[in-house]
Amino acid sequence: MRLSLAASLSVLLLVLVCACPAAVHADILYNIYDLGTLGGDSFGTGVNDLGQVTGYSYTGGNAWHAFFYSEGVMTDLGTLGGNDSYGTAINNSGQVTGYAYTADKLPHAFLYSAGVMTDLGTPGGPASMGYALNESGQVAGEGVPAGEVGSVAFLYSGGVWTQVGPSSAGARYCLGINESGEMTGMAQGVAFLYSGGMITPLGTLGGSFSAGYALNDSAEVTGHAYLPDSGPYHAFLYSGGVMTDLGTLGGSYSHGLGINNAGQVVGRAYTTDDLNVHGFLYSEGSLWDLNDLLDSGNPLNEGWTITNAWCISDTGYITGAGLHDGATRAYLMAPVGDNTEVPEPGSLALAALALLGGLGAARRRKR
Repeated sequence: MRLSLAASLSVLLLVLVCACPAAVHADILYNIYDLGTLGGDSFGTGVNDLGQVTGYSYTGGNAWHAFFYSEGVMTDLGTLGGNDSYGTAINNSGQVTGYAYTADKLPHAFLYSAGVMTDLGTPGGPASMGYALNESGQVAGEGVPAGEVGSVAFLYSGGVWTQVGPSSAGARYCLGINESGEMTGMAQGVAFLYSGGMITPLGTLGGSFSAGYALNDSAEVTGHAYLPDSGPYHAFLYSGGVMTDLGTLGGSYSHGLGINNAGQVVGRAYTTDDLNVHGFLYSEGSLWDLNDLLDSGNPLNEGWTITNAWCISDTGYITGAGLHDGATRAYLMAPVGDNTEVPEPGSLALAALALLGGLGAARRRKR
C-alpha cells in the first residue's frame, strides 16, 4: 500500500494538531530509538503512555537485570540479592513489576516504585513471578502456594496474594490485567478471561492449546492458539465472544503479545518460508510488518531489523527488541510527529528533518 504525498501530509497534519499522540494508525510511519544497554543484549517488554519502558538487559557480568528507561536514561533496577532480575510491565506512574532472584536463588515478584525495588514475597511457597501491572498497582502472575510444588495463577493486591479462580479451574498463570482487575492467561491448556470471580475459557483456533498474553479495558484479549491437528499456532484477537485468527507475515507461526485500548495488537510472526521473525502491528483488520512502517527519511531508522514487539501503549508507543547494526537492543517506536522528548541525543533535530521530508518516501508492506 502506498500513500500519495498529499495524503501522507494530511495524516501528518492530523497528528501535529493533537495535544497528545493518538493511538497509532497503520498509515502513520514510525521513528525507532535504541534504548541502549546495561552491558550486552537488551529487550523491551513494557511501555507506558509517557514512553517510559521496562525490560531487561545483560549486564556483561554474567547476569540479566531489569531496567527502567526514561528520558534517555536506562536505570539498572538491581536484584533481590541474587544474580538476575527481569522487568515485565510498567504503569503510567512509572511503577514496574517483574521478578528477581533472591540470595537463595529463588524468583520473587517485585514492585519497583520511586526508586525502590520491593520484594512482594510469595503466596506461601518458595517462588513467585510478576507478569502484569495495572494503574492501581495490582500485580498478576504466578506463584507456588504453601505445601505445593507447582505454581498457579495469582493476583497480588494490597499486600495479599489471592489465587485466581478455584483450584478446580486450573489457572496456571496470568500474563495480563486491566484496570477493572480482569485477567488473562492459561488454564488447563486454554486461554482464559477472569472476570467477576469466574474463569471463562476462550477456546482455540481449532487446535489443542491456547494462551492469553494481554488484554485491554474492554476485555479484548490477544495471545496465540494452535490451528487444527495441533499444527502451527497463530496470534489471535478475542473480542465479543469471538476468537479471530490474525494470520502471519507469510510464515507458519505468530504470537500476539500486547494490546491497547484501541484494540491494536503487537507481537511477532514468521515471514515467508519461516526464515525470519519480525515484529508486527495489527490494526483495523490488517497485519503490518513493523519494519515496513519505519520512516525511511529519518537516518535514525537505518540499520534496524525489528524481531518482536511486546507492548503497545494507548498513545501509540511500541517496545520490544530488534537487531540494530547486528546487536540485539530494546527499542521505543513512536509515531512520526510525536512531540514527546525522544531518547537519543540530537534526535529532536533528526525528527524535525523527518517531519519536513520523510513521509512520501517510506516503503510499507501490508499483509
